[in-house]
Amino acid sequence: MKSLLAIFALVVIASSTSIAFADTDYDERLAFAGSLEETLGHFWAIEQNLDDDNAELALVHATHPIAELYDIMKPVLQESSPDLDSQVNQILMDLGKKTGQGVTRQDAQDAIDEAKEVVEIARTAIVGDELSHDTNFKMKLMQGLLETSKGEYEEAITDGEISMMAEFQDGSAFVWRSQQIFDEIKSELPEHEAEEIEEFYGDLWAGYDSRADPANIAVFADGVIHEA
Repeated sequence: MKSLLAIFALVVIASSTSIAFADTDYDERLAFAGSLEETLGHFWAIEQNLDDDNAELALVHATHPIAELYDIMKPVLQESSPDLDSQVNQILMDLGKKTGQGVTRQDAQDAIDEAKEVVEIARTAIVGDELSHDTNFKMKLMQGLLETSKGEYEEAITDGEISMMAEFQDGSAFVWRSQQIFDEIKSELPEHEAEEIEEFYGDLWAGYDSRADPANIAVFADGVIHEA
């Protein structure tokens, strides 16, 4: 018969292993969800550029999800459902031509809306409804988007001017998407915390409008990250 000490040791090892697997699964789903959120940010940027009759920049954002984000999502999608992986791949691959020149604004919006739908299907399949609606999980997604936005903004601004518009719009899109998530959860946060975050978002958008120094933009983004 094993001693109590030996049994306790086995329980600890088993528990530690379970926690490690749980952490790995959580991180994988968080990374996948983060890619989905960036994809939604790009969709928003497509819409803004189409409204401004800027087909060239709309195309840039239409191709970013398949060029920059799909490879991150692909292994998880394939493991979950090869059919879903194929669906996501095809819709993202076709987005550029379905929103490009010669396409009506309504047809382009239909293609964007279809892409949004497949994003939510993938979210449900991979992340799951429970985690997708978890406030702490959503806060981590906000933080990730804002961290990425800081780098995009820094790359885009030179001496108070936009030198790389696509990157500037990337930064804007990720800030926008993070704020959309915040709006979904702010009623669940302490009132003073929500107010602080809203103030930082105000400062952040004002900084974008004035082409503020990237260091200042980082301070405002970090303010939200810290409060979240």
